[in-house]
Amino acid sequence: MKKVVFLLPAFALAIAATAFAQAPVTAQKDKAETVKITLGGTGDVDFIHRNAAISDWRTATLGDNDDTATIAPNIWTRLDVELADKVSGVGEMGLDPLNNPTLGSDVRTPTFGQLYLQLAEAFDPNVTVRLGQVWTEFDVRGRGGSIILDSFWSEAIDTTTAAGFTSIDQINDGRSLAFDYGFSAGAVVDYKRDNLSVQLALLPRKNDGAGNTHPGDVESIYAAMVFINLDTVGPGSRAGILLSSFGVPGNETVVYTLGGGVDLHGMVENLEMYAEIYAQFGDGGVFDPVPPSTEGPGTVDMGGFAWQAGAHYTFVADVKPWVEGKFTWLSGDDDTNDTDNDAFVSYEHQRDLLILEDEVFGVDWDSNYFAIKVLGGVSFTTGGGIPNNLQVSGAFGMARANEDLQLGTPPSGEDALGNEVDVKVKWLYSKAVNMTAGMAFLFGSDIMEGQTDDAAGNPGAKDDSGWLFTIGSDVTW
Repeated sequence: MKKVVFLLPAFALAIAATAFAQAPVTAQKDKAETVKITLGGTGDVDFIHRNAAISDWRTATLGDNDDTATIAPNIWTRLDVELADKVSGVGEMGLDPLNNPTLGSDVRTPTFGQLYLQLAEAFDPNVTVRLGQVWTEFDVRGRGGSIILDSFWSEAIDTTTAAGFTSIDQINDGRSLAFDYGFSAGAVVDYKRDNLSVQLALLPRKNDGAGNTHPGDVESIYAAMVFINLDTVGPGSRAGILLSSFGVPGNETVVYTLGGGVDLHGMVENLEMYAEIYAQFGDGGVFDPVPPSTEGPGTVDMGGFAWQAGAHYTFVADVKPWVEGKFTWLSGDDDTNDTDNDAFVSYEHQRDLLILEDEVFGVDWDSNYFAIKVLGGVSFTTGGGIPNNLQVSGAFGMARANEDLQLGTPPSGEDALGNEVDVKVKWLYSKAVNMTAGMAFLFGSDIMEGQTDDAAGNPGAKDDSGWLFTIGSDVTW
């Protein structure tokens, strides 16, 4: 209840900010070079109820415990300041939705989001530079949900905490148990001209907003991204190429990724087709295999691989029906007791499935993963407001681990992550306010059953199915 009470002033602030935003904001008299100041923001608050099985699996808790209910606030106030001479600044402060405690817990402290200075036409009329705490992603489709790089909505790549182990995890457990987040600090340089755009991301610090301490502590992201518009194929088509380095300097970890993808529109009317592929190499820290292996300690050789492909079709009808099929494949490690690690490592942000993929609602399984997903939706017009303002969508996914996890006593190999069914509803009440709801069911998950098994054999501890539901609202001002 404390959480709910705490959020009420936040929404009151949002409403007040909306009112103030309608009036002009001026600079101090001695700062006449300031030409424009804009106050805005977003508020997204979700109530989440998870049954005991999903709660235990998400937090690596053994045994049969209770359902959990949480509030996940994602509220940000943003200040944009435009200065003369092509200089502007952005500052954000708010509450993050990750590491959300249960209802009645202590409230969390507001944190900074993006905080940077932007220089337009720097060095060249086509170059823009952002300096400070920034966000970037490699997203070929332009719809969000990158499988390789989102510098905010992603956890640390190095989460090993066991004594004597300083390598990236080799246990094939794709859960994101850290649930950290954070903007990255450094510089982002953008070059755009005609059908070509190039971005260089030089981010020596990947901020860990959750405050978790990893063996190497500070992580770094360096990336070169190239996008080429392919409007000759169809409007909105483009190709992307990525070369990146994810590193943990204090842990002898540098993982290089080379890959890219295409997003094609117009080859068939109302059809979008897309595909991505990535290969990794480099070092994953130092690891000392345990008996019966006779291999001595050494630097871990990384060799991850990933691909994704799918198609999205929109039908011509008043309710705007659409359907999409997608394949996602992220490699696992075939031998977790050697100095080779073939697991795919990324700063991903996939959210097609609420339980298996979402970092706020579910377990965010992001490596050693193969999923076949079918998604679709329709929209209706309710009341006299925005056309097609009631959006109903669904998803069905069949998922497994590419490499078995050894679970149980005695250990046995399991690869079934399960089958998931999701239903979501979004009501566009106005241009500034949306209401959302969702329900997700997972069944046939031998991995969830094995990872939440109570060794004492307590009744009900083993469960291969689970569910969650969520109700929320989005506000933009």
